[in-house]
Amino acid sequence: MCAEAERPDHRKSPLTATERVWPTAASVRNAVMRIEALLRNHGIGAAEAGLAALALAEVLNNVTEHAYANAPASWIRIDLALDGPSLDLTIADRGSAMPGLVLPAGSPADLDVAREDLPEGGFGWFLIRQLASDIRYVRDGGTNRLTLAFDLPALGRLDGPV
Repeated sequence: MCAEAERPDHRKSPLTATERVWPTAASVRNAVMRIEALLRNHGIGAAEAGLAALALAEVLNNVTEHAYANAPASWIRIDLALDGPSLDLTIADRGSAMPGLVLPAGSPADLDVAREDLPEGGFGWFLIRQLASDIRYVRDGGTNRLTLAFDLPALGRLDGPV
């Protein structure tokens, strides 16, 4: 059977959902797993749902680690909108703003260094930018809103490591 024929039909009815997450590692992990399962249960393939969930996990971990580093913790809201082959995830938090109110560049880390000099982090934004087809960020009235748009068929065509 052709691999293309095995792909799920992304033309199911539109889906919207909202998830609230407390900024802790366990809460983030559970929310990402619930959203990935929701996508899978709505007919999205494992690869597409998993890669969207990976990008969401990177964002939520950044919010938890950086936006709330010097701000009182409060709920993170995730709004999901799935319509045909398009998925939008909007993440809203009341943590600190992005530095300069702009998204990080997301450049790949230099891996051509001695093993002991390899960076521990710095891969998240590069990964997010590789997976999302569009990213928008605004700071409005003390709230950060980051929207990740995904072209699900394009995610399903990714070959090899991102």
